[in-house]
Amino acid sequence: MKSFCRGSNLRALLLHDELPEAIQDYRSIAQEYFGTDFRGTLRHDLQAMAGSTDECFPVARKGKVVTLPASQYASLISCLNRISDGIFYQPYDQPLEGAHCVHVEPRAETKRAIKLHGDNFTPAWRHVGNSQILLRATALGSGSLARAAQIQKILVHSHPGLGRSTFSETFFVVKLYRELDAAQIPLDPYRIFHALDARLCIDDLEPEELVVSSTDIISHFASCSIDIEGLKERCRVVLSLDRNFLDDIETLQS
Repeated sequence: MKSFCRGSNLRALLLHDELPEAIQDYRSIAQEYFGTDFRGTLRHDLQAMAGSTDECFPVARKGKVVTLPASQYASLISCLNRISDGIFYQPYDQPLEGAHCVHVEPRAETKRAIKLHGDNFTPAWRHVGNSQILLRATALGSGSLARAAQIQKILVHSHPGLGRSTFSETFFVVKLYRELDAAQIPLDPYRIFHALDARLCIDDLEPEELVVSSTDIISHFASCSIDIEGLKERCRVVLSLDRNFLDDIETLQS
C-alpha cells in the first residue's frame, strides 16, 4: 500500500515546474504513459497540483454566450467595482459619470468547468462536490466569517481594465448556504473545537444569487447532511479543505 501511494504521489509531483533537471527528462515519458490528468492521494493532490500557477484555466471548449439576468448583471458590476483598481464600472444603459468610468457588457460566456490552483470547479448541476466552496468574508461586504456557497454558473466576462485594454476574467454565480441564527449557534458542537475548522450551516440555499471572482474563493469544503438534536431544520457540516489549514494540522501532528 505504501508503494502504491508513493507511486501515485510521484505522478502528481511531476506537475511541478521546479523539478530537478534529471527528473524533468522523465516527465515526457511519464505523461505519455499516464496522460496529463494525474491523480495521487487526495491530500497530496491538493498540494502538488497547486504548486505551479495561480491562474484560472477555463475548459477549452467554447461556451455559450448569454445575456445576464438583471440581478446577476447588477451583482457582476458590484463585484467588478469591489475588486477594481482605479476604474468605476457602470451599467451599459447609463451615461458615464467621469473619466475613469466604463460601461460593463451585459453578456458573458458560460463554462462547464475551470481549474483553479489545481482544483476543479463546476456548477452544481454538473458535479455537486466541485461546486461546494468557501468564500472570503470580503466577498460579502460584511462580517468576518467565511461563508459556504454553491456554484450555480461559471462565467467568463470581458471588460476594460487599467489602460482601457479589454481582458477576460472568470466569475462565479453562487448561492450561499443559510447560516445558523444566534439562538441556534450554541447547538453547533463543531464550533467548540476550533482546530477542526468545521461548523454547521442550514442545509438549504438562500434564494439570492451573487457574482464573485476567483480571488474570493478560499477553497472547496467537504460536507455531509446531518440532523442535530434541538434543531428543527436539517443541517450541513462544513469542513474546510483549505491547503494552508491542512498544512498546519499536518505540522502539529508530526
